Amino acid sequence: MLDQIHLLAAVTVLGVLEQAYFSLQVIYARRAYGISPPKVSGPPDFERVFRAQVNCSEYFPIFLAVLWQAGLFFHQGLTAALGLLYLYSRYHYFVGYKESSLGRTRQAELGLDYGPPQAQLSDAKFVFQDGKWQGESGLSHRPPLLKLFSSHDWEQSCKVMKKENKALLEENNYLKLQLELLMDMLTETTARLHIVEKKMDIPTWHTKKKPNKVLMLKS
Repeated sequence: MLDQIHLLAAVTVLGVLEQAYFSLQVIYARRAYGISPPKVSGPPDFERVFRAQVNCSEYFPIFLAVLWQAGLFFHQGLTAALGLLYLYSRYHYFVGYKESSLGRTRQAELGLDYGPPQAQLSDAKFVFQDGKWQGESGLSHRPPLLKLFSSHDWEQSCKVMKKENKALLEENNYLKLQLELLMDMLTETTARLHIVEKKMDIPTWHTKKKPNKVLMLKS
């Protein structure tokens, strides 16, 4: 019995050790960037390590199920070899995923490393990083158009727009009600017109009276 599963068991142990290694990398990344559990967001380098570990752990149960089913019902040696190949590819996937954008040579070779979005307004240049626009010096800036309006003016304009929107909704509801009333009137008028037309289409012989019979008495 052990001869039929020893290779599968060895691959399973290697897979568990690999998952433990991925988990340790996440722990080291949390310590390096000061991200305490249960937080899962932080600097891009930490998020790449965390996302790589999650991606690998999500498919690990499926890998184990396929490994043991194929090894028991088909061929143990071939299944173990394919399992080792899968674990090797998962390791390279984890290492490549956690690398920074500067270290992804494959994207640079293909010309897919575009970098963060950039914009230039007048003489100022901005870069979109960490969910906000920043200047080239690293300081966050507000777009020039937003500088023209203070927070108080912005709140006032929002209130005015809400009132106008509410008035438009009420007017729209009123127009819908008028439309429904007109449709009801049109339906009633159409029904009356059909009744009149039916009355006009009655043949005239139905209205003719039959002649009175005269009783002739012989003297």
